[in-house]
Amino acid sequence: MKKTLGMLMGVLLVLVCMGASAQDYVSVTELYEQAQAMGGVWQESFDAPNGQVTVDAPIIVPNVETMPVLTMEGAKISEELYHHIIQGRKGGSQDSIEYDEVELGGKSSEFFLGYENDYVNQKKTQIVGYDAVDTLWLQHGAYRFSQGEGMVPRAKPTTYHFPWEIDANQPSLRGSDLTVSEAMRLWKEDIDMCFPEDDFILQPKTIEVYGSILTNQTGKGKEYRNTGHYTIRAEQMVNGVPLMGGIIGIGHGYSIMYPSTKETNRKMEKLVKKYGTGIASVLDGGENYSRFVDETDYRTCSSLARVRSVEIADIPLAPLEDVLAGIRKEIEAGNVRHVYSVRLGYVLYSDPEMTDYAWAVPRWVISMQYITKENQAHWERERQLNAKWGYEYAVWEEFYAEEVLVDAQSGELMIFTTGDDQTYSVPKLVTWDNAL
Repeated sequence: MKKTLGMLMGVLLVLVCMGASAQDYVSVTELYEQAQAMGGVWQESFDAPNGQVTVDAPIIVPNVETMPVLTMEGAKISEELYHHIIQGRKGGSQDSIEYDEVELGGKSSEFFLGYENDYVNQKKTQIVGYDAVDTLWLQHGAYRFSQGEGMVPRAKPTTYHFPWEIDANQPSLRGSDLTVSEAMRLWKEDIDMCFPEDDFILQPKTIEVYGSILTNQTGKGKEYRNTGHYTIRAEQMVNGVPLMGGIIGIGHGYSIMYPSTKETNRKMEKLVKKYGTGIASVLDGGENYSRFVDETDYRTCSSLARVRSVEIADIPLAPLEDVLAGIRKEIEAGNVRHVYSVRLGYVLYSDPEMTDYAWAVPRWVISMQYITKENQAHWERERQLNAKWGYEYAVWEEFYAEEVLVDAQSGELMIFTTGDDQTYSVPKLVTWDNAL
């Protein structure tokens, strides 16, 4: 009898533990519902060491049924399209792949497809022709024959926006009726012309409006009379989930600002070579970037990726409260001054043997201003200098503006400077089968 009772108590204990453990994870649909229950916005005030911090930031969770773990590879135009493009008039530098007067989709455009003999891990290659194609720039109207700003002069005033801060269906430019929605349509047309068998989707990440009519700011000079233009940076959507970037290498990665020395530079060069090669093969063209004046004058620069494999069909995720808890601690410690957004998406990882692909791992990306006690004086000096010289920045370009990762399964903040092998390796993941 005692033995039976003991067994029953043991079973009950296991069941209780299983129940408690199960509550530590939620599905992506449950996570979406948790965000919606907050109105899709995190609103909270804190009494921090440097004064009150008020958070009023969107919480963006993809409205999808599953959160798979994928491997990704770079998307490349077909050889057939490449051979059509190179029939155009060649221009640019000797080693660039650039062609003008290319008829495609009823338009005459200029194409820039990358650089031949480009550098890989600080070494020049012998890659030429189609094998060197890693970029897709389409340039129209005034932007043809130019790799820089284009022939469109800079316009002022300038306003900076996250996509949730602007009405995409209303014109924002001086001298142009083009809207952000119409600009994204033109971008989609460029991509569809080059990838007719795919359905690549981009969504704006940041929007800069030069010659903005969204402000009452006035000024003197030609720049305040020139026709305006948009600069839009975008993220590719992968089955409804944004591909936000790579853990290392392309762009800034997700490290916190740190003093650059010969030692740290050598360390980062080694780490980038070791863990960034696969990421670079997916995002070698860099970011998705565009400039638009109107329906005839614009440039689209696309760096696209394809799904290579589904490694895990769906993974469990930490509840939203666990994700926010770590950020709260940093705010209360005085390190976080502003929070601009809390977003769930994919971040790319690659181990040394993954030279032509990378893992897409779910991560939270928190856009914030992160200033520690050690960096306070430096930040103050830079802020004063910027004010003195009249520099204008978007909030995401300000000194110590950071994108900080949160582990989507544990809910733990991933704050690092240079990082190490563990930081950049493809992480071990919990599946629904082993969640308990």
